[in-house]
Amino acid sequence: MDDEVIIKHEGEEWVWDGDRLYNAKSFMEPIGSLRPTLNLILQEHLEGFDENIDDTKYLIAEATKASNNQQFKRAIKLAEKALEQSENNHTAATELSSALRQSGNSRRAVEVTERFRHSNSPALLTTRAAALTDIGEYEEAHSVIRRALAASRGGSKGPAFLVYNRLKKEAPELF
Repeated sequence: MDDEVIIKHEGEEWVWDGDRLYNAKSFMEPIGSLRPTLNLILQEHLEGFDENIDDTKYLIAEATKASNNQQFKRAIKLAEKALEQSENNHTAATELSSALRQSGNSRRAVEVTERFRHSNSPALLTTRAAALTDIGEYEEAHSVIRRALAASRGGSKGPAFLVYNRLKKEAPELF
């Protein structure tokens, strides 16, 4: 997205620059319950833009930005479109699963990652393990997160360790 989008809410102007949303005067990002309200307004402005994206990598990049800005409904739509275009795309499945989890739909996140359950993608395995933990499927989550850690091989293990430690608290009998 090349152009900035300016939205108005309660007399204030807010700018979406394609990466973040901020107040036009103070340059501060929205806090608390204001962000979801602004994201709903912004979503209306971005729908036409999103519909015209047909490049899978760009869809995934936009889905990631949307998730990072708590625009989960938008992130889900973009990631679903990317996965429709490239049905075996692990990155699209990872983004979709993550956005679904963040929007409170962990069961669907598990369903999305089911066909990728034999993957060696640390990010996909981590989001799958987190979703399994969310729904109380601790034994499978334990197996999946151990695979995620092993697949990381020197890469970033931070998110996987967070899930591992959460699982250790919730299901200590597995350790």
